[in-house]
Amino acid sequence: MSFKRIVALIVCGIVLAASYAAVVFHVQSIVKELESRVEELKSKVEELELELKIKKLESYVHIMAYTQIGGSSIRTNASAQEMLRGWVRLAKDIGFKGIAVNEYELYLLDDYLDDYLQLIQQNNLYAAICILWRDWSINVSIGNIDWHFWWTSDFPNNSTKCQLWINVVKNLVNITRKYPNVKYYLVYYPFRWWYGSGQYKEANLQNSTGYKYWMQKVVDAIRELDDKPILLVSDGIEMELNNWEILPYDIEGINGYGFTYFSKTPNELNETALKQYVNFYREKISTHLKGKGKLFLAEWGWHTKGAAGPYGGCESEKRKCELIKETLKAICEMQIAEDPASMPHSYFAIQDFGPENADWGLAYYNQTLKPSGEALKKLLN
Repeated sequence: MSFKRIVALIVCGIVLAASYAAVVFHVQSIVKELESRVEELKSKVEELELELKIKKLESYVHIMAYTQIGGSSIRTNASAQEMLRGWVRLAKDIGFKGIAVNEYELYLLDDYLDDYLQLIQQNNLYAAICILWRDWSINVSIGNIDWHFWWTSDFPNNSTKCQLWINVVKNLVNITRKYPNVKYYLVYYPFRWWYGSGQYKEANLQNSTGYKYWMQKVVDAIRELDDKPILLVSDGIEMELNNWEILPYDIEGINGYGFTYFSKTPNELNETALKQYVNFYREKISTHLKGKGKLFLAEWGWHTKGAAGPYGGCESEKRKCELIKETLKAICEMQIAEDPASMPHSYFAIQDFGPENADWGLAYYNQTLKPSGEALKKLLN
């Protein structure tokens, strides 16, 4: 073989090798691009799956109408009535499936509970009735509320005050039982009532016998009049005490439990703590309800300013939007797989909370949505 032929073959080999390398590089580039696109598509699919899961959640929102107007009458104030109608319509528009009926004591004092429940029903929304301890031995009227009315310090030691509370709960249920859209009774364990700067009044948790006795009494009073689910709700005890077992969970006639969650880690959900609470109450459902019971995240929310302390605080409205989505994602992940609405939840609140000057709200007082409200609406609709 001639020298020229050998050189030609070598050159040809080099060209072929270079061409092969180029082809390999090109193929590798295509593979990498395809892998990138697959990851992108996978991410989009996961995002769509999350959005679908969020839409399936049983979502409620608190409306603090009386707090907004300083505890004055809605019944005698046409503009206040329109304000309340506007909040309910907005809750529906955002995509909530129900209203957490807070401030029951003021609706009773104002003789406006029927009107409120009818309004909720007309908007095809569910209602979850929030029942908290109130001291009904104090002479109060709409527009004239003594702050001691909310203090929990006489529960459960003062049997007269406890019985008065039971009597009022009966009056409440005689109204609520007429409405088929009332889905739950959320009976809050009396715990603390905060006032001033870091000051609070606390129920006597050490009187375990009396505490259990009166919690059973209030459940019995509801059950006697209505067969809708009754859930016992912890009012933040997990965020304040290490001994959660101090509350009585073995109450007969209940259908589940609930809890409130406001992260004490600034700007962060602290999903570990949230999961810890969920697992704790799921264990109680397993122990006391044979695994058949509802778990309700009765209050959660985020604010950027005000006197709410470390609870649910974040740095900006933008971060609030992000944390709302993170919270809903966590709630989705904590549902029981075969029941996408196994853990209902309720955002606190649709409007800002005046007493704390805290901007929990999803909308301004003129009922236009904040960015956080727009973000939540996009997720729920």
